Amino acid sequence: MIQKHWQAGDETIQDILEVFCWSMRHLAVGKYPEGRHDGAAWKPSDKERNKLAKQAMPARAILAEVRGDWDFYGCVLKFPAWNRVSGMCWMCNASNKNYKTESFEPTAFTAKEFLSRNASVGKQTSELFSLPGVTPDICRPDWMHTVDLGIAADICGHAMVELLGEYPGNNQDTKCQKMWEGLSTWYASWTGEPLRQLQNLKVSMFKPAKKPPKLHGTAQEVRIVVSWLHQACK
Repeated sequence: MIQKHWQAGDETIQDILEVFCWSMRHLAVGKYPEGRHDGAAWKPSDKERNKLAKQAMPARAILAEVRGDWDFYGCVLKFPAWNRVSGMCWMCNASNKNYKTESFEPTAFTAKEFLSRNASVGKQTSELFSLPGVTPDICRPDWMHTVDLGIAADICGHAMVELLGEYPGNNQDTKCQKMWEGLSTWYASWTGEPLRQLQNLKVSMFKPAKKPPKLHGTAQEVRIVVSWLHQACK
């Protein structure tokens, strides 16, 4: 994995994909290549590879699943960002304007429909989709961003807002302190693997001003709070 701040940009990504796709095509066919990825003959330093040219590989394989976060998909596969006017999803017709409305009815895209829409807004089709069996259908949302930092953080925020009123105190800060004491006691009683714990708890961490409730923390911190809430809400 090349960290983003070291990348030279889209050209770097395309160069990497060119070599990767070349390798995957030969793996799908099951034969060793007879030359380099750019069509040039093997160099003297490729002597061992040249010996295997055109021979059958011991196995064949295809790329069956792609996983990444939204930034990876946008950077590498040219998938839409959350604010793209034509739509933000590679699986359906959702946009940032319609997906929360009562009238929205999601319609699943075929691979051809999505790639055509992407091309219509000037986005280059990734070479990855030239590989056998590779379509947007095999690109999966990653758990950390979709659940831990997404759905779970939303649920935690709403649940903690509701729980806040159940704790003693004359104001929200005092009630939050009691909630923190309960969470700290639960942390201390944990006998499993070491936990990535919240270091403190303030109302603003799960009830931000002028925004919907959402617990702010790392993926591991949020994941563990879910387990505590299961007990706290009983």
